[in-house]
Amino acid sequence: MRSFVIATFAYLVACAPPGRSPSDDVDDEEVVCPADLPPPSDPCLADQCGNALGVGRPCTRGGGQCDVFSLFDGEAAICIPDFADNTVVHACSMPCDVDEDCGDGAVCATDPENPSSKGCSLFACEGR
Repeated sequence: MRSFVIATFAYLVACAPPGRSPSDDVDDEEVVCPADLPPPSDPCLADQCGNALGVGRPCTRGGGQCDVFSLFDGEAAICIPDFADNTVVHACSMPCDVDEDCGDGAVCATDPENPSSKGCSLFACEGR
């Protein structure tokens, strides 16, 4: 499983609009960024705190910023730098099949080195 996650997110440099806790049921406009988020690691994350699914919320290796989300609930519970050493975008992400899996402002990106691996990325960060 770890190798799948590493392969899925080694290429990804995810990003997106405001995050929420799994129990909240709110629109993106109503989401408030937590005050304790780290600063954006890349300009594509500027003014972003993740979308309603958490895709794009800034995170740090081992920092737990994505822990409020659940992969089982279709949320971005994976902090990319926890699994990929070479990423410049430090953000929450999750596996996906199609863009709609990723929520507003995000896309389902494919790893060019492993086409079977896909993960959510903010549209602004796609290709980083």
